Amino acid sequence: MAHHPSDSGLRLKVEHIKKYFGTFPAVDDVSFEVRHGEVMAIIGPNGAGKTTVFNVLSGHMKPTSGHIYLDNVDIAGQKPHKVARLGIGRAFQTTNIFPSLTVLENVLSAVHTANRHTYRVWGLSERSVRKEAEHLLSLVNLTEHHGFPAGALSHGDQRALEIALALATSPKVLLLDEPTAGMSPYETQQTVELVRRIVAAQGLTVVLSEHDMEVVFGLADRITVMEAGRVLARGTPQEIRENPAVQRAYLGE
Repeated sequence: MAHHPSDSGLRLKVEHIKKYFGTFPAVDDVSFEVRHGEVMAIIGPNGAGKTTVFNVLSGHMKPTSGHIYLDNVDIAGQKPHKVARLGIGRAFQTTNIFPSLTVLENVLSAVHTANRHTYRVWGLSERSVRKEAEHLLSLVNLTEHHGFPAGALSHGDQRALEIALALATSPKVLLLDEPTAGMSPYETQQTVELVRRIVAAQGLTVVLSEHDMEVVFGLADRITVMEAGRVLARGTPQEIRENPAVQRAYLGE
């Protein structure tokens, strides 16, 4: 894996990523940077290439070309488990939950798995695995649901559990793909507060894709706008709001 000249304060640097499906450029020369502890939102209409960017970042797709530097190490094209081990966590939409296990058992199994994947000689003791799991549950406000079967949780609480499972690997960067999809306004508000809280508590760097503009403007430090596989604009929420090209392409819909 190639090293990149150090850029202090930068956690993730995406350079000239392209992803072709046959001759179709789903992602066409996308670059952006995310700093330590920053929330970066990627927005754009359907078909803009946001999900493909996420799949490339998490190792689920190999980019056709380009570089992804995580703390100055190029991780582009690595397998998903390797990418996770290097520090990119991804909260999927409920695919990782074991519905018949309790909420606590789900998190315990994630902590155990993460612990096996780090190179600690003896691993964590049972007691510290449990402490870690309980800490993650309190972080996502699920302590009182710890004995519920995960499948019985509300949609919003299942997403919170997903985030706890992603945090079990102690990621440097957390990828949140449409975290409020299908949520009621109340659940959406809870999720926004949850993301704010974990960013503050863990000093976490977050990259999120999200269709709800209120969520984006409420959470993001900076925004990258995509259209048809390319970057249309990047900037602070204020700059994006005032950008005429973005207003035409997106906010004017």
